[in-house]
Amino acid sequence: MYVAVKQLTVKVKELLIIAVNLITNINKLMTDKLDCQILQELQEGIDLKRRPFDGLAQKLQISCAQLLQRIDKLTAEGIIRRIGGSFDSQSSSCDIRWI
Repeated sequence: MYVAVKQLTVKVKELLIIAVNLITNINKLMTDKLDCQILQELQEGIDLKRRPFDGLAQKLQISCAQLLQRIDKLTAEGIIRRIGGSFDSQSSSCDIRWI
């Protein structure tokens, strides 16, 4: 009987570890409403200004520091992979080649 209880205890511990890992992964995937707004705004594009995130922070009614912290967090979690430019090669006189 002691062996059966010990085995059951080990199984319960294993299940708890699995549950904690699942909750951790779910929390990483979940973002709050502000994170979703930030992602939406970044997807739509940011202004080409000297301080491009100031306008976005003002629009979201948060400080620029808070916005950048959120972007850093979303990047660390792998939700944002990169932020880059989108160019119109047709209207540019530059020879832009895609690799």
